[in-house]
Amino acid sequence: MYTGEETFAEADAKYTVQLISEVSREYWTGTQGADATIEKILEKINKHKERVRMEG
Repeated sequence: MYTGEETFAEADAKYTVQLISEVSREYWTGTQGADATIEKILEKINKHKERVRMEG
């Protein structure tokens, strides 16, 4: 049964999807190429991983 509370993994996954969505929006609107989009996604995910590691 869902209690309305997110686990850390669920919250982290949701945040990661939001990061990817923000960056990929520029790709889908044609203002950014695929290579730049992938680089930005990897950069944001790596920064997020580092932040989580430091806080955890």
